[in-house]
Amino acid sequence: MEYAAQASPDASEANLHATGFALLAQFAREPASAYALAQSMRRNLHYLWPRAESRIYAEVQRLRERGFLRGEAQSTGRRARTVLHITPAGRRALAAWMRSPVTPGLVLESEALLRVFFATLGSRDDLLRALERLHADTLRMREVATDVGRAYLGGTGAAQEQAHVRALIHALLGRLALLVEQWVGECTEEVQRWPDLGPENKRRAAARRFSATQRDLTRGAK
Repeated sequence: MEYAAQASPDASEANLHATGFALLAQFAREPASAYALAQSMRRNLHYLWPRAESRIYAEVQRLRERGFLRGEAQSTGRRARTVLHITPAGRRALAAWMRSPVTPGLVLESEALLRVFFATLGSRDDLLRALERLHADTLRMREVATDVGRAYLGGTGAAQEQAHVRALIHALLGRLALLVEQWVGECTEEVQRWPDLGPENKRRAAARRFSATQRDLTRGAK
């Protein structure tokens, strides 16, 4: 049995946030239940658009109300579920989004990094714990990237037909994991040598680090 929401609005009036379009893109790949979609989003978009994870169910409902998704009731044994399909209006809205200007901004979203930024409000041990959390997160990110690469090379990656595009993101996230892992190691060694977080005897080391980073930035801009 199939059922749809109200008449679909024109694609140019979609007025969705990037999260909504990310969900539409997932449904464009294949129909799924809201639960299955949530699992897929956690696997595929965790490092690209993490804010989507906490809003999946509310956003799915919104997409259905706007006519961009339709539901099909299915039964597996005694269990009933609703499989969601993207509608023609949803595909038009998704295509319009892909053609539209990209919203500017490249950000890192990490509570551990936020605590490093405000580290002087806590103790040296607090800072080391934040770096330790970052190290664990980076190892997990590296593990995920390794598993994803292995799956695509073995022909079993999700949306294998999109491997040529997924490889671009895999290269970025893999290199980012290695970069952050190296950075965390360097910072941890330095902080462990500090007796406290006071500025005494640390300004010279800070100047060296700023200068080294500036040189790297200058070389990278050429």
